[in-house]
Amino acid sequence: MNVLRGKYQFIGKENKHSASHSGMRKRFCWLALVLFGFISNPLSAEYELGNYGALAVDVEAGVEYASNIALNSFEQDDVVFNFMPLLHYRSAQGQFHVEAYAGMNFIRYDVNDENDAEDLKSQLVLEFPYGADRYDKRYDLKFGIGYNENTKANSAIQAIASINETNVDLISRYYYTDRSYFQSGILYLNRESSSESFFDLYEASIPLEVFYDYTEDLSYGVGYRYRMTDIDSTTAEADSVDHAFYLAAVGELDPSVTMEIRAGMQLREFDASEYSSESDFFMDASLLWQISELTWMKVSLGNEFGTTISNQSREALYARFKLRHSFTEQWDGIVGFGYNKSDYTQSIGSRNDEQLLFELGAVYTLIEQRLSVEGHFGYRNRESTESFSEYDASRTRLSISYLF
Repeated sequence: MNVLRGKYQFIGKENKHSASHSGMRKRFCWLALVLFGFISNPLSAEYELGNYGALAVDVEAGVEYASNIALNSFEQDDVVFNFMPLLHYRSAQGQFHVEAYAGMNFIRYDVNDENDAEDLKSQLVLEFPYGADRYDKRYDLKFGIGYNENTKANSAIQAIASINETNVDLISRYYYTDRSYFQSGILYLNRESSSESFFDLYEASIPLEVFYDYTEDLSYGVGYRYRMTDIDSTTAEADSVDHAFYLAAVGELDPSVTMEIRAGMQLREFDASEYSSESDFFMDASLLWQISELTWMKVSLGNEFGTTISNQSREALYARFKLRHSFTEQWDGIVGFGYNKSDYTQSIGSRNDEQLLFELGAVYTLIEQRLSVEGHFGYRNRESTESFSEYDASRTRLSISYLF
């Protein structure tokens, strides 16, 4: 693949899947009617539907200054505004639980208005009776489906891209003894690019895991994951089949420390002869430590194969740290650090990136669980074997969110 294909342009209104203006107006009118119905009622966190569940409206509005809107060496800056209303629905009838939301994110650029967008957001999750006391159940199920439009900077391709994502997830767990269970399912993801410069991508994963409950709160296990990736490219396609073999630990080390760790080996095999098979260690790990009633810390580590919409195979190593502390009942502070190392392989040539990240934020709660204001500053520095991929970028954002 030629990595220069389309990389020097910003992705905006000229795209292959763009909706008509009349379609956008219909979406906006529908959303406005929903919001008017809620705002005209007395304000409450939820609108009860009796035995049919409850509805709520969550609205977030923000403004940010971005020093590098496309995350590339051009380092073009702009001010970006967004307004995102979401309609939430939840229901819990016996052991059957439903969580859903739908809405739209309106994005406006002060100067580079070719990147303006109205992104549809939606997700539906069904649980039966997933998350309840495991010893009262032999079987549980979790199903999720969603369609989300995302118009934002993509650090892998160094451009603002419009990606329409459809996800379908089905995970089940079956206890074949009082302390041992089998977990499997299928995870499907379809990414459709709204630009001729990038490509559509399809990904399906099947995990197979066996766990043993060492204690009531901690389980150990072994697992295997099969993943197939298909990309619609005009050049030698980076289609692949991945195999990951790993050991796993899931649960609580003690009441204040929750973890989920999968670590082992992974192998990637390609269909096209232009690519060579790859193997390396595999890790997907997170640890949450509730240090005190006022402070928590989260650490994430991983090394994973992936594929970009530029028809590149990627191996990404990452480490992230985040700390949140409540100074008062209203004020929370957030600090975070991160490191990413990404190696990209394509039919001709390769690219290697290293990136450092830093974030600092504060949240002021005016009404508990309903109204808050957040300020956030983020900075990233990337070094690369390609000059176009080297950059510095900062984002300063102020936002407000309200749950009706």
